[in-house]
Amino acid sequence: MKLTELPAEKALTKAAIYTADIPIPPGGIEISTNEAQFMALFEVEFSSIQKITCELTFADDLWDPGEAWYIPEFGGQINQDTQSREDAVLNTLDCQTFFKFTTGRFPFHLRAENGSFKVMTMRFSVEGAARPF
Repeated sequence: MKLTELPAEKALTKAAIYTADIPIPPGGIEISTNEAQFMALFEVEFSSIQKITCELTFADDLWDPGEAWYIPEFGGQINQDTQSREDAVLNTLDCQTFFKFTTGRFPFHLRAENGSFKVMTMRFSVEGAARPF
């Protein structure tokens, strides 16, 4: 079997971390049981993904004990601390979730369970390799 090198424009890129900051209105957005719809837009498509991270920050109405944030298309967390929190980070290694990100466009919904909170920033990070166009 003979190995052939791909031309540079067809070669896959090395793994890197790509981020998509979700546009949030100035002053933040109050999230409750009513779902808010968002879109994560990356500037690339992905040929492989090793990990996806979702990061949120809260202000004014913090993420209180017992409250949960939930993205049906991704996952969520319950604040199990005894104090209100200003941030949340969730990683996933789930292959079914990876598939939803391969196009570089990820439409999603965010909702609160057992309360409400104000989101100030939201970011998705994908650790993976970009696909050539």
